[in-house]
Amino acid sequence: MTEIAELAALARMSPTPTEYDWTALAEALGTMPPPDYVELVNTYGGGTFDNDVIVFTPGSSFYSYDMLRGGLSRIEDVEEQWDDDPDLPRPAQLEGKRLINWGGTPDAEFLYWVAAPGAPSTSWTVAMEQGKDLRWEFFDMGTVDFLHGLLTGEVRSRFVPVLDRPHSYDRY
Repeated sequence: MTEIAELAALARMSPTPTEYDWTALAEALGTMPPPDYVELVNTYGGGTFDNDVIVFTPGSSFYSYDMLRGGLSRIEDVEEQWDDDPDLPRPAQLEGKRLINWGGTPDAEFLYWVAAPGAPSTSWTVAMEQGKDLRWEFFDMGTVDFLHGLLTGEVRSRFVPVLDRPHSYDRY
């Protein structure tokens, strides 16, 4: 498992401790998000890796980057599309599971945790949706491992190109 310090060194992240309303987010989601994500944003805040991958936070001043507003809205949109269009079936990997939107890209790809009912957040995996046509990719790993893998090239995506080097993390 990748340590947050490894990700921070790779992206030249500077600690900027920030307090978020985890209680409000836990109430909205019905559970707390994964501890690696909580530690990441508590230590470094919300921002973008290489201006390509955006990490959302609860209560962000940017609607789209706010897990409590834009993130929950995106999940409703996806569920509605599946309900309304029989030609757009829910991927088998998501049957009986719940999506929680925690990030995205400027090109309308969305990052989710895939949460099985009753499973601890430490077991959630990552899914990426290409918002243009609801195509999906799945990654059997947690938040920090996924982000680290994108930066090192160990995680490959059809939707997100190999990210620039040297890497950066810019707060929004």
